[in-house]
Amino acid sequence: MTPSWTFEVAHALRLLMEDSWYPSHTGLDDILSRRSINVPRADDRGENLNKPRRLRAAFEAAETQGEDAVKWLVNDIVEEMRFQNVFAHPAPGRLELIEKLRTALAAAGATLDVDGRIQSKFVGPDIAAGGRNTVDRLQALLRKDDLDPGSILGTSKDLLEATAKHLLHEYDPDARPGDMPGIVPQAMRAAGLATKPSEIASPNAKAIAGLRDQVVKTAAAVAPLRNKGGDGHGHLEPTDVSPQLADYIRHLTLAAVAYLLSSVDGSPHEI
Repeated sequence: MTPSWTFEVAHALRLLMEDSWYPSHTGLDDILSRRSINVPRADDRGENLNKPRRLRAAFEAAETQGEDAVKWLVNDIVEEMRFQNVFAHPAPGRLELIEKLRTALAAAGATLDVDGRIQSKFVGPDIAAGGRNTVDRLQALLRKDDLDPGSILGTSKDLLEATAKHLLHEYDPDARPGDMPGIVPQAMRAAGLATKPSEIASPNAKAIAGLRDQVVKTAAAVAPLRNKGGDGHGHLEPTDVSPQLADYIRHLTLAAVAYLLSSVDGSPHEI
């Protein structure tokens, strides 16, 4: 069943997209690919679809997957708009369109901040708290061998962030999650994964601290790379990361996440 708020949100997004131009077609390509929604730029007859038609078709496709899928789609579109400064210093005409979107999102239980961030548990507990289902889905996506470098960067950043939120939810549920990459060391501290030798009770404290610090450094490297060329931002600044380096980042991220999850799953931290 289609959520009652979907039409108003989709309509408000369409108006704002037509005014701002974002997301671009390439941005929509990346968002839809990440959400496994198949709405190409041309229809079955080979006719090009304009962005409003693609957006409508994307919502229809997401609705078949359930309400959570629709919310994920909305979240990704709004986040792309925020990254492209759609909400920053809007002219009066655009401000009215933003207010329409804010009102429509409120009917779905979401709050749109002045900077364009969606607050509350709009996209469900998996996103709000870094649920394990989200982590598992992103791990599976990152392991796919058909990802281009930009998609690898975007998925790596999302996976590290989701895993950190998952750790925080398990070890310090009242903590307010920070932004990437700072949320990763925040979550590690909550889980007791110290990165200072003086805080580790082991004859190998220095080595263990150094290895744990590599997890932090991986997050610190992936986040800005993704912001420049990752798939979450539509490849508007194409990444210069080679396929070989992207594959290295993929493996670093998967290894770091496996280690972080070990603290939740109960397996030993050190081998």
